[in-house]
Amino acid sequence: MKTILSGLGTATAPLYATQEEAYKFFTTHCPLEPAEQDLYRRILLDGKIKGRYLGMDATIDALETDPDRLLARFLKFGAPSSRPRRSAPWPRRTSRLPNSPALSSTPAPATSVPASPPTSRKIWG
Repeated sequence: MKTILSGLGTATAPLYATQEEAYKFFTTHCPLEPAEQDLYRRILLDGKIKGRYLGMDATIDALETDPDRLLARFLKFGAPSSRPRRSAPWPRRTSRLPNSPALSSTPAPATSVPASPPTSRKIWG
């Protein structure tokens, strides 16, 4: 079998932080219980990962809680590119059931829901 690569690319966020920097940031800016501090130390310092690329302008942005600013950061660093996505070389399967409404060409029947519960029955006492 012959394999040909037509292109190879990587994308990394602009901010790189080592695991030591991340651990120092968490212990400095977040009130952690001793057990939590030990957990972060084990996760960030005892592993094989040396650092991480972060989708933010500065490490202090990790403390941001304003939804509008979080959304703006996602749109800046995390939104997919505007380039159209290529479809998969195989057809997508929407359902495994042959009589599923997802595969049917006729719409599913509408169900009626009463506007209010029946009043003839006592619910309380």
